Amino acid sequence: MGTSSSRRGDSSAIHRHKNKSTRDKTRYIQDLIKEVSAEHQGPAPLEMVLERAQSEMGMDRNKAEEIIGRLKRDGSIFEPKTGFLKLT
Repeated sequence: MGTSSSRRGDSSAIHRHKNKSTRDKTRYIQDLIKEVSAEHQGPAPLEMVLERAQSEMGMDRNKAEEIIGRLKRDGSIFEPKTGFLKLT
């Protein structure tokens, strides 16, 4: 039987092999998706997440897109419809 560490979206599994800077940026993107989702009372618009990652953290857009892609592959977030993000 699986344990909680084997569930999809387990942040410790996602962050296990990344350096601190990448972990911090990944956590920031996850928190930002959560915040924008709450503001919109639904899935977070991808464009807004990318814009805020740039303006609030000075994160390169390509880096933010890379992190979002990784989070989707890891199963931590998904796109319920094109251009919108939601945490799992």
